[in-house]
Amino acid sequence: MKSRTVNKRAVPEWMQLKVELSHVEPLMWRRLVLPSRSSLLMLHRAIQAAMGWTESHLHQFDFNGLSYGPEYAWDIAAVSSW
Repeated sequence: MKSRTVNKRAVPEWMQLKVELSHVEPLMWRRLVLPSRSSLLMLHRAIQAAMGWTESHLHQFDFNGLSYGPEYAWDIAAVSSW
């Protein structure tokens, strides 16, 4: 893989991620290869495609103690009205 230098630090052009679903038996996972400068939106779309989903699954990203995801995803009132 090629690297480029940014701020005197080599940054790989691509990143390889292993995405696992929590609380699912048997374990379900996918390996994704994305540009290293990908946004959370690009990651979201890649996961949707890799899992065969159609924007109909509740989800969130957890990273360094912070959670990212749609506001409605954890709003019980909003979800129960579907």
